Amino acid sequence: MAAVLRQAGFFAQASDLVMLLGPLGIALVAAALPVRAHAPDVLRWDGAQWWWLRAGEPLAVTPDVFIDIERWMLLRLNPAVAADGATRRGRQPVRWVAASRGALGAQWTLLRLHLFLARG
Repeated sequence: MAAVLRQAGFFAQASDLVMLLGPLGIALVAAALPVRAHAPDVLRWDGAQWWWLRAGEPLAVTPDVFIDIERWMLLRLNPAVAADGATRRGRQPVRWVAASRGALGAQWTLLRLHLFLARG
């Protein structure tokens, strides 16, 4: 019986069907998984210090504008250095943040002004 089915090309067609439905099944399972809400990352200026708020935990940073092409900026967020020369909260990694006019809308101009004026 298997020889007859093999000659008829049934097994080749079944494997093709598996190849087609496999990725579709994986996509359906992935779509059904719950998506966790991600708290937005926030760069905030309080008038004296820049703060990077990620997952609700504030980190004092000093931003450097690494690339500025008017509609888009790449910022390097360095851990802030205390008066004694030590970084606050121990050794923190440098963070890179891309900011765009399209994503920030009306806040874009204020961000650019504060970044360049806060340097002093």
